[in-house]
Amino acid sequence: MNVIELENVKKIYQIGEVEVKALNGVSASVEDGEFVSIMGPSGSGKSTFLNMIGCLDKPTSGKVIINGVDTSVLSDRDLTKLRRDTIGFIFQTYNLIPTLTAFENVELPMIFMGASKSEREKAREILSLVGLEKEINRKPNELSGGQQQRVAIARALANNPSILLCDEPTGNLDTKSGKAVMDIIERLNKEERITVVLVTHDPAISKYADRVIRMIDGKIEGGSNVS
Repeated sequence: MNVIELENVKKIYQIGEVEVKALNGVSASVEDGEFVSIMGPSGSGKSTFLNMIGCLDKPTSGKVIINGVDTSVLSDRDLTKLRRDTIGFIFQTYNLIPTLTAFENVELPMIFMGASKSEREKAREILSLVGLEKEINRKPNELSGGQQQRVAIARALANNPSILLCDEPTGNLDTKSGKAVMDIIERLNKEERITVVLVTHDPAISKYADRVIRMIDGKIEGGSNVS
């Protein structure tokens, strides 16, 4: 079953008098439990593609369908609910709140969901899942880059998403830390059956995926299965 479908999606930005076609008629689908990597040079439309799936931006034309729901007909409130209940985000820059501990950063999405204090104790389990059970009371500046990214993964899992969107999640990490992060993402995909869509420019990272979609100039150039 397809959990993500894009139908002839176009996204045009107006920069002064210049029209920039970030996406130019993209059609693609991702199956439930699949791990898909999006590759392409800078400016190819990879991050815009991810933003469309994550309902962070709306297409100029075309349809983005998540779990059978046409997002183009949803109100901003309903889009926010869809993101909150269905999608977890992992970014290259971590986006952690520096004044909060690892536990508090992971707990925050649960607070927004209205979870009780006892329910928010789940944050400890999630941090343990990513190997940070001893670091729960540390703030981001007391953690390494790899540890901060693992906190970001834990935060993305706080509300039990069925889809995980990753934008260059290893871009700021050394090779060893990057492998540790990718091993966690792969385990979440294989063991927890979370659907993963990951943007990367690194062929070594794309090898974790079941399938690679290649983009250039706002279009899908081709795709392949990863052996």
